[in-house]
Amino acid sequence: MSNAGPEDDFAGLIYSDEQKAEIDKIHRDIESHKVVIAKDTTLDADQKSAMLFGYTRIEYGRIFQVLSLEQQKQVRQKILARKAEDPAAKKRQPPPNS
Repeated sequence: MSNAGPEDDFAGLIYSDEQKAEIDKIHRDIESHKVVIAKDTTLDADQKSAMLFGYTRIEYGRIFQVLSLEQQKQVRQKILARKAEDPAAKKRQPPPNS
């Protein structure tokens, strides 16, 4: 079984300068939200973990939208291949906007 995760679905893609700039903006935006969650003293560890996971999924979805149709196709293929290797992953991570 592979240890590949959703972040690996974007590995190997070649981004245009515009895509790089937009992806960097997405990363900064999501990171600012994650910092707020990490510092929130009203949340317990499970709540923080769930919210951080949620923001990570939002980030991946937003990055997916920045990709060209061909890049989106490549990512979908990686997702399907990863899920074929790990049936439990089917329950954890649906393909973005399929």
